[in-house]
Amino acid sequence: MLADVRKKDGYAVMVDRIRVAIVDDLALFRQGVRSALKESDPAVEVVVEAGSGRDVLDLVQQHSPDVLIVDATLHDMSGLEVTRIVKQHNPSIAVVIMTAFEDEEELFRAIKVGAAAYITKDVGGEELISVVRRVQAGNYLINDSVLARPLLASRVLHTFRELAS
Repeated sequence: MLADVRKKDGYAVMVDRIRVAIVDDLALFRQGVRSALKESDPAVEVVVEAGSGRDVLDLVQQHSPDVLIVDATLHDMSGLEVTRIVKQHNPSIAVVIMTAFEDEEELFRAIKVGAAAYITKDVGGEELISVVRRVQAGNYLINDSVLARPLLASRVLHTFRELAS
């Protein structure tokens, strides 16, 4: 992560730059995510975009992003598979899996392969930047609708405990 200088209340302050990689089959969706990130926080830099899981594996090695945003359903491999491989070789990269619709089983698999967040694609720009900042800081995020269901929340907690041991 790099640092950037910004003015706040007339004073120069250091702001951590966050390097992001975006992986989605759809170029227009990647462009939208890039624009949303850039407009929401200029300290976020999209360092690489890829249209397939295979492409991103090489590009991650070259560009060393802090955060990887990956589509759950790529045409050549799943977002889970990309996450698993990336985390094996680059455990410090925080992975955010984006999906068109929530799926409890997919959420659990995402946690097990090391994803830091599992969010739907209808997220707004401000919320997305918040997710990126929080996962980059080492937080794991779970959608509030998951936590609102006690049985599901219990299962997620159990899964996290298994991973910790």
